[in-house]
Amino acid sequence: MTSDLPKISVAEMLAEKIAALKPGALPAATARKCEDLLIDVVGLCVTARNEDYVGSALAGCDDDGPCTAIGHRRTLNAAGAAFVNGTAAHGEDFDDTFEGGPVHAGAVIVPAVLAACERHHPDGRMALVGIAVGTEVLCRLSLVVPKAVHKAGFHPTAIFGAIGAAAGVGLGVLGSLYLVHHGIEVGAKSVAQLPIPIGAVMYGRLTLAGVGRGLLLGLVTAILGALWPAWKASALSPVEATDGNA
Repeated sequence: MTSDLPKISVAEMLAEKIAALKPGALPAATARKCEDLLIDVVGLCVTARNEDYVGSALAGCDDDGPCTAIGHRRTLNAAGAAFVNGTAAHGEDFDDTFEGGPVHAGAVIVPAVLAACERHHPDGRMALVGIAVGTEVLCRLSLVVPKAVHKAGFHPTAIFGAIGAAAGVGLGVLGSLYLVHHGIEVGAKSVAQLPIPIGAVMYGRLTLAGVGRGLLLGLVTAILGALWPAWKASALSPVEATDGNA
């Protein structure tokens, strides 16, 4: 054995594999499952839209913006939309559960990815890839030491969700790199009919600040998403709060 650190960290290897994914990279069955998860989260948000805790979450957001708070007329900035939608998705505790952790992937990953995609306008196909990657990272991390996080007094959805949401949001936004480097071919005939001079290939634009905001959004969403289960657990005895059902 050696005490030398590896030249490439596990985090770097994971980031490289995530960044290598392209639009349309998901198998059909995986894409369908991500669509089901998306539909589930949207339905839960609509169902819980009139609950008092959702109203409190919405009222606590000061900044409006371009992102959808599902079931509400008001639109918010990316962080606010992810917070409100994440709260609504998990509030009634009917959302998806991966029993191996246990963790609730949809309530953490889907609102963060949707808000980031609405904010930064990447290719819509990358939203599904972001949901798939975020969910995969979250669930696999929860399997490293199953139920140990609960026993230590923490909520695994929040602990591992921060990493999973950051991965999903980062990929959803970084998917724009494909458009930056390869572009979308519009077609010479279509371009010729336009009143403004543009090339036959349109390229995306991605800024470092935009990527940073997307990654930060994933982290903030996961942390804020832990507030509701933490509040529930505060009313329970230590045994009840750590039995894996919160």
